[in-house]
Amino acid sequence: MPERRESAAIRAWRAHPLLRFVLLGAGLFALDRWRSPPRPPPASGRDIVLSRDFVAGLRAGLWRERGREPSDADLGARLAEHVRDEALYRSALARGLDRGDGIIRRRLVQKATYLLEAESEPSAPDEATLRAWVDAHPGRYQTGARMDLEHRFFSADRRGARAATEAAEALASGAEGDPFLRGERYTDATTAELAGVFGESFAAAVAALPVGGWRGPIESALGQHLVRVTARRAGGPAPFAAVREAAAREWMAAERARRVEAATRALVGGFRVVRE
Repeated sequence: MPERRESAAIRAWRAHPLLRFVLLGAGLFALDRWRSPPRPPPASGRDIVLSRDFVAGLRAGLWRERGREPSDADLGARLAEHVRDEALYRSALARGLDRGDGIIRRRLVQKATYLLEAESEPSAPDEATLRAWVDAHPGRYQTGARMDLEHRFFSADRRGARAATEAAEALASGAEGDPFLRGERYTDATTAELAGVFGESFAAAVAALPVGGWRGPIESALGQHLVRVTARRAGGPAPFAAVREAAAREWMAAERARRVEAATRALVGGFRVVRE
């Protein structure tokens, strides 16, 4: 059979491998551009970028606010509000409206302080650190003084205005008082426990009484009382286990404050102060 004559284009294709490489590369580039959507231009100072994460966060916020899935109109309105606020905010910065405004200055200082506090959050202290903290602050971790006492009750509901007078008479005569639902004797009671039953003024007055002998009348929220303190025990260091949680909270607060103060001093040290 006679040979088929090659065209000039085929002969050139065979004879020039560089031409084949260039044409294939151009074809692959065109195919890639056709399959991939065009990329948006890089953000600039004139762009207000509404990222997918931002829009998702805004949608979630609307859902929490309204208790339902926001409609497209709801989301569109909130996005338009954000764009408007952002445009006005940037315009205000461009005009220098933030300068010389005491409210904005205080707000920025406050936000910077919050940021420093978040960055200065300490880890929970180990036991050795916590024990050293408790030992260094013995006055904070004490058990309260405790006392044993008995009382006679003269009810304001039963006796009215006569309760104080009749209690004073009973102090001399030894007459009994009225029944008291919470009992007439208290053992190993703290001032705080007494305050919870009788009121703070009553508990403070009883805490000042000497041991032995009836005293009164002392007024409570319920009436009048004659009181005899039979024993008193001074407070002392609390068991470590009992104060562990409170000590950990106080250590972390103090450590956070120390770190914030150190970071603030370092920040201030980066500036040169000039007095004119």
